[in-house]
Amino acid sequence: MPFLELFDETLDINSTENYELAIQVSPDGFSFCLLDAIRNKFVLIRAFEPEENKYFNADKIKELITKDDFLTKRYKKVNIVIPSPKFTLVPAPLFDPARKDDYFTFNHIQENDIIISNKVIDPEAFIGF
Repeated sequence: MPFLELFDETLDINSTENYELAIQVSPDGFSFCLLDAIRNKFVLIRAFEPEENKYFNADKIKELITKDDFLTKRYKKVNIVIPSPKFTLVPAPLFDPARKDDYFTFNHIQENDIIISNKVIDPEAFIGF
């Protein structure tokens, strides 16, 4: 059972191909939201948390996905977020891909980590993690 569920009256399970799906997954939580791309408004947010003093494993996340009516549908766009406390945000005009390891060490001690980066649109920046 979700511990949080909010939905708009315009939510339509038969219109998911007009929706964008965003999923956030981690050992201590799983949530998703739906953005109606035509109306440009969020129509559903649903979040789950594991039982007390436990974590979600891959099998439990698979179970949540396969048993949820909305998560088995097709979407216009899907984004998946895996949160991490180890990241550094660098404004796009200052970002040099060759220096991504240097940027990361501004905020974190690098311990044989492989640093990768992705461009973020708003604000225009790069995230190193």
